[in-house]
Amino acid sequence: MVFTNLHLDVLLLFSLLFFLSISPVSGVAYPPSTQVPIRSSGGPSSHKKFDPYHRDPLVDEYASGETGTYWDYTSSYGPLLWTRLNKKEWPLCSTGDLQSPINIGPGMKPSGFKYEWSGPKDACYNMTNNGNTIELIPVCGRTASFDDDEFEDGNAYFDREEGDSRMGVMYDDDWFNLQNIHFHTPSEHRYLEEYFPLEAHFVMKSSKTGRFAIRAIFFDVTSGEESNLWDGITKNLEKVQHSGQWTKVRINTIDIMKIFQDHGINNRVYNYHGSLTTPPCTQNVIWDVLSVPQKASTRTYNLFKRIIRFNSRYTQNVPGRGNLLVEACGKR
Repeated sequence: MVFTNLHLDVLLLFSLLFFLSISPVSGVAYPPSTQVPIRSSGGPSSHKKFDPYHRDPLVDEYASGETGTYWDYTSSYGPLLWTRLNKKEWPLCSTGDLQSPINIGPGMKPSGFKYEWSGPKDACYNMTNNGNTIELIPVCGRTASFDDDEFEDGNAYFDREEGDSRMGVMYDDDWFNLQNIHFHTPSEHRYLEEYFPLEAHFVMKSSKTGRFAIRAIFFDVTSGEESNLWDGITKNLEKVQHSGQWTKVRINTIDIMKIFQDHGINNRVYNYHGSLTTPPCTQNVIWDVLSVPQKASTRTYNLFKRIIRFNSRYTQNVPGRGNLLVEACGKR
C-alpha cells in the first residue's frame, strides 16, 4: 500500500489525538478526588489540610463540615451551590434568612459600642494558608519567644487543651474567645454600597454557648503608612504562598482594637445578627463592622491578592427578609 502525504497527515492527527487522550493536561480543573495535593489558592484539591494542633484550621463549625466536603468560591463549588455540596450540614447557605455578608445601608443605625478587647499587646500566631484564606491561629502571648517550647505548648495566654487564647471580648456576661483572624479580598461586607480591597475578620467563640462573634475591619490601599497590624504579617506572606504552608508570626492586635473601640464610641461601628460567610453558614452570629477603613500598603494588598485571589461571598439580603436563593427560585 502506497502512503500519500494525505495519509501521513491523517495518521499523525490520530496519533496526536490518542496521545492527548492518555496524557494529563496541565491546567485542567480535575475533580477533588484526583487533583494534585497542593494548590495555589484556586481549584479543588485534596481534603488533607495541615494544622499545627491536628485540628481543622478553621476551628469547629467554622470549617468544611464533618465530612470534609470541598468548597471554594468558583463555579459549581462556589457560594450559589454550597448547600448542594453538603445538603445535610449546609442547608442554611441557601435557606437561612440571617445570612452574611450584607451591605451596611442607610437604614442601619450604628450601635453604642461597649465591648472592650482583652489580651496581650504582643501575641504569636501560626499563620496558615488553608486553601481559601490566610489565617492566623493564636498560640501564645507576649512572654513566649519563637525559640521557646512555650510557643508550641502555649503559655499564660493560651490553653492548648481548651483552645483558649485568652484574647477576646465579653458580650453580656459571656466570654467570646479569639479563634482565628483571617482575610477576604475583596471585602465581603459593603458600607453604603462601597466595597473595599481587603477585609479582616476576628472570629471569636463563646465556650458557654458555642455562639460566634466576629469583628470585621475594612482596609483601603495606601502608598503611605499602613496599620501596624501588618508588621508581622506582610514580611512572612511569601512563606505561605501555597495551600498547606504555614509559619510562625508575632503581631500586635491591641492598637487596631483600640481604634475599633474609639470608633465604636463615636458611633462608627455597626452591629447586626447574621451568619458565618463560609460553610456551614451558621446563623445567630454577632457581627460588629467598623465602617471606617484602615490602611494597608500596596505591597501588602498585592501579596494578599496574589496568594488568596478572590475569596468573597456575594452580598446577602437584608437580615430577616429571606434568602436570595429562595427568592430567586420563586419559592417565597
